[in-house]
Amino acid sequence: MKNFLQFSAVTPLWFKLSNAKRLNARWILASVFLLSFFFAYSQEVKVDGITYKIDYDEAIVWAVDQDVVVANVLDKVPYNGDMVEVVALRDDGTGVRPFQRSSVREVILPNTIKKIPSFSFAESSLRKITLPNSIEEIGVWAFKDSKIRKIILPNSVKRIENGAFSHCTELEEIYIPSSVKYIGDYTFVDTRALRSLVIPKSAALGKCLFMNSGIEDVLIPNGKIDLEELVGSCSYLTNIKIARSEERRVGKECR
Repeated sequence: MKNFLQFSAVTPLWFKLSNAKRLNARWILASVFLLSFFFAYSQEVKVDGITYKIDYDEAIVWAVDQDVVVANVLDKVPYNGDMVEVVALRDDGTGVRPFQRSSVREVILPNTIKKIPSFSFAESSLRKITLPNSIEEIGVWAFKDSKIRKIILPNSVKRIENGAFSHCTELEEIYIPSSVKYIGDYTFVDTRALRSLVIPKSAALGKCLFMNSGIEDVLIPNGKIDLEELVGSCSYLTNIKIARSEERRVGKECR
């Protein structure tokens, strides 16, 4: 009888321990399944010094080796016997960008990418870039303080966000297509080598676009602007042509 009572008292404890063990085993199995699922659909592939992260059936340009000089980004990369489409440059909220502060001098992007995320090429050695006719947006400070010298924006671009080309002191030429609807604040700040610029009439303009720039002549087909707010201070700008015939000379205080 004594042994039976002892067994009866201990039995619930064993059941609790068993249940706990079972629960732990289930968590372990679930974790293993989730990890295997994650690694199965979130792997990395490296081609010619460029690392692509596979996310389900898409690939993202994730990193670039420091010794890469010319980066030819692929439109598709091989993975598990299939070809996965490259859809974007890394923009995951961590602040890490594959080409930011890199030594890459030339980049060629495929027509599967639609956006240049913020800070993508900031403070890099980039001198030349080929943008496909799929890019719709140039992000905030995207080329800030890079070595870019000439850039042709494709007809697909609709927005140029704040400071996109600011502090590009070697930028000499830029083509802005008529498709652009917005050019953000401080876009051409400190572009000392840039001398002239044509703004499409369809574009809404931010403030202080040319502050501290080397721009001397600018054509703005859209006459509905706040001239003082547009120019900012300390600009070398001397002539502004607005609409088709109106020409304004900027005073010394704006130089």
